[in-house]
Amino acid sequence: MKGSSFLLLLRTYLCYVAAFLVAKPLFMLVNAPEGISFIDYLMVLWHGLPLDLATAGYFMIVPLLLLLVACWVRMGKRLFSILFAIYFAITALLISVAICADCVLYGFWSFKLDATVLNYLDSPKDALASVSGWYVVGAVAIIVLVAALLFWALRWSVKPLTKTMEEAPATPSRWLHKLWQTLLLVLAGGVIFLLMRGGVGKSTMNIGRVYYSENQFLNHSAVNPLFNFFYSLSKSQDFAKEYHYFDDEEAQQIFADLQINTVGDTTSMQVLRTERPNVVLVLVEGFTAQAIETLGGEAGVTPCFNALRQEGICFDNCYANSFRTDRGTVSILSGYPAFPSLSVMKMPQKSSALPSLARSLKRVGYSTSFLYGGDINFTNMNSYFLSTGYDEALGEGAFPVAVRTSHAWGGCKII
Repeated sequence: MKGSSFLLLLRTYLCYVAAFLVAKPLFMLVNAPEGISFIDYLMVLWHGLPLDLATAGYFMIVPLLLLLVACWVRMGKRLFSILFAIYFAITALLISVAICADCVLYGFWSFKLDATVLNYLDSPKDALASVSGWYVVGAVAIIVLVAALLFWALRWSVKPLTKTMEEAPATPSRWLHKLWQTLLLVLAGGVIFLLMRGGVGKSTMNIGRVYYSENQFLNHSAVNPLFNFFYSLSKSQDFAKEYHYFDDEEAQQIFADLQINTVGDTTSMQVLRTERPNVVLVLVEGFTAQAIETLGGEAGVTPCFNALRQEGICFDNCYANSFRTDRGTVSILSGYPAFPSLSVMKMPQKSSALPSLARSLKRVGYSTSFLYGGDINFTNMNSYFLSTGYDEALGEGAFPVAVRTSHAWGGCKII
């Protein structure tokens, strides 16, 4: 194999990335509301690029393995070409269906393509009942056209190598060439893995990584539909069958007993000295009552908190919302219960629809921001904050280097 398999890998990867980049302006042209500018198109492409790079990386796993095998196993031009053609045909069709379905369905659903579409596969006739036959024919034609163009581009990427493949004797120089090609492919595999993971930071690649705007349409436009589909698929569970300890009637009665009737209650208590205070909410993790003297804990551990208790109102019958950052944060800021085996923050479609303190404050004229001492992309935090009304979400980059490196999970030394 005289040609460079590393360059083939690069060309193929760029073809997949290019397909995702082209899909974004197409999606925006089909669904964009009024007021979207040319700068918005550029910003969507730029902010959505990390997710496109990661998604393209997943599509490179099979070509990488095929090239590694071809380095050491004799594979003729025909077999090599057929294997790549089959893989390219499958992936081109998959990407084309995802891109076109995302463009079409967003106008009906107002959220990106996700695992919800699988709910309609068992009754396609009902799903298509609201559209005409010509609409379906046109959609299929566009899917085939896009798939054909992408397939042609992918086939072009491997042609230089298939043309130079030849059967060569196992000479020392030949073995050296194989080792060199293998080393390059292994290094390329490492780079692809980092792109798929989203770098070497604490947070792995997630939907929230591409959120950047208060305009949710721009955030949605930046999201890769295939990544969103498989990501939501991994979060799909039938929760109705879990934790069903009581029959429906008994469960309803228990829930009814927990409700407090506030209808007609107009009593209120003035607890603030100003009608429009500056609101600062501090979330503290791992802060146990056993360390607070005024709550019956150890003496001398929390003198500042003890002083604050004397100045304000202390609710001493509250308990931790959950055992993880992402679940407890949603409970506090959105009033949504934390679940044992589910993080709502990791489900942008669901979390964006939750009520939030930020939205309530913005309705009465407040500006809002959230400051986190760690990676703001951790567990989809960024998408949750920006989609629930916060004007900005700041992470460790807002702190000086000396402070942000003082603790692994966003804490800082107090000197």
